[in-house]
Amino acid sequence: MTGALTEHPVKRLVREADVKFEAQIARQSKSFDEATSVYYQRYQRSPPPGFGLWYKYALRHHSLIVDDFDIINEYLAPFWGLSGVEVKSRLDNVRKTGPPICHCQSSNGQWSSGCACLGHGLLNLLKDTDISSSLPDFDILVNALDEPRVLPRGVGHPIAPHISVGDEIPDWIDSSHLPVWDEITAGCGSSTSVDKVGSPSADLETWTTDFGFLDDRSKALDLCRHPEYSHMHGIWMSPTSFKTTASIVPILSPAVLSTMGDVPFPAAAYTNPTFTVYDDIEDLHWEKKTAGLYWAGSTTGGFQKADNDDWKQYHRQRFVSLANGLDSRSYAYLRRSDDGAEWQQHSTRALNNSLYNVRFTDVIQFADTNTNIAIRARFSIRDREPKGEAFKYTLAFDLDGNGHSGRFYRLLNSRSLPLKQTAFREWHDERLQQWQHYIPISLGMEELPEVVRYLTEEEEGREIAALLAEKGRQWSLKALRPVDQAIYIYRLMLELSRLQDPNRPAS
Repeated sequence: MTGALTEHPVKRLVREADVKFEAQIARQSKSFDEATSVYYQRYQRSPPPGFGLWYKYALRHHSLIVDDFDIINEYLAPFWGLSGVEVKSRLDNVRKTGPPICHCQSSNGQWSSGCACLGHGLLNLLKDTDISSSLPDFDILVNALDEPRVLPRGVGHPIAPHISVGDEIPDWIDSSHLPVWDEITAGCGSSTSVDKVGSPSADLETWTTDFGFLDDRSKALDLCRHPEYSHMHGIWMSPTSFKTTASIVPILSPAVLSTMGDVPFPAAAYTNPTFTVYDDIEDLHWEKKTAGLYWAGSTTGGFQKADNDDWKQYHRQRFVSLANGLDSRSYAYLRRSDDGAEWQQHSTRALNNSLYNVRFTDVIQFADTNTNIAIRARFSIRDREPKGEAFKYTLAFDLDGNGHSGRFYRLLNSRSLPLKQTAFREWHDERLQQWQHYIPISLGMEELPEVVRYLTEEEEGREIAALLAEKGRQWSLKALRPVDQAIYIYRLMLELSRLQDPNRPAS
């Protein structure tokens, strides 16, 4: 590694994120005419029927995001190659021939009983008289599992550039407990399969890339760019449940891998009091928190078998191992030069364990007694603690389970700063800015020891952590409300309804 850093990478990334976020907020449309114009410019088509009433609903509920719903357009793009009749036929075929999937239907402003799967809180918001009277008829299929369902096979990357037409009967494949990395990356082209996050053209970027600091979320989540991920996550090493169809069909899922075709949808956990209700009484003010990183949870995230050691490489197991110094390894850090003018790299085999309170509280999703014994022999399993225990620390870790993490919003609402590691895309990606509302952590976690050290031991790092914890808290309370999720779903339903219009031809 060459060159020297005059500014810590975290400080630079935070500064750049602040500029990006301020620009995003400033560019949101200020009128219906402007929102309509922006929609057409982005997607080269007019907004769907009912867009005006949707805009009024978003405005009435003080939505801070009006234009940035590109994730909906991206995941629905393949279906424009099918006619409305063909889209509806595929939905019907999946509902009739596939495993149980929540079926929600609206007709003449009336909601079917299946819509209860949206969650009573969101459903009540969507039943608002202004909404129910404006929504066209539609059918939606909601995946109740944590893992995504739509895995196009042999159609290339990105998802489904050429899709077949007609009344395709879905072929469901159960790959639970089996390695599926090759299947989920089969469509990746050779030109992207060797790329890595970042394009180091300057010393600072080289340092950032080598340490693993994430500065481009879309590249970090693009599995095609990361063959090294193949042994880093339970979802593709040995998923607990992985029942997928190759049929291109709009199934709504809470979390989506980059090579899969599910449509991102707010997770039920995000309106479930068990996960999301934040109680200020549980929390401490920043200055009373312990400077350190907290996480406690079960071994969910992959099906574990004692006949091999693959389970040690699942994402949760690697994290707990790292935070407790269970493996013999070197840790990369940055430290100031003697004159304080530069940040210099150094490595050590020592980890400051006093900065981490990380443990497993239960062993689940394992094959047999021998597996249970092997896992418990490696990790010190401790009793569960109250949910508010995380709020005693300045830093709270959040990472995937079998799919998304249901505790993320609760951590964002708190006065602690979330450190977030994930392999999934979610509905909120466009409205949450990494390095502004939370700290992103790579799947490899090479940068984690330095991030924790900097945010807890360096004065400027502690100041940044306190600032971001408050920014994330204030933004999440205004932009991740249940009504914000309803606004997203409402807009998604308008788009799905237009795609199912029997008079719409394929384009």
